[in-house]
Amino acid sequence: DGLARFRELQPDVTLMDLTMPVLSGLEAARLIRASSATQDLKVIAYTARPDLFDGSAKKWFADVILKPSGPEAIVALVRRVAASDPQA
Repeated sequence: DGLARFRELQPDVTLMDLTMPVLSGLEAARLIRASSATQDLKVIAYTARPDLFDGSAKKWFADVILKPSGPEAIVALVRRVAASDPQA
């Protein structure tokens, strides 16, 4: 349901928890990037596991923010990612 809603709304930036009950955030980001309709949308990973970004997982995300992070840090990162050039 979440992916269908994402495709419908196509938000400029999405903050995605990587630990979800049905579909992992990593798999959801991979599916988002696989679709030509959503491949350029920006996804920020929200996780307590920084080790996930030592390898190829980081290619699916515009950035990562570690748990726990306060609202100010999250908002600042979303604004920075939203303002960034998608081709950068």
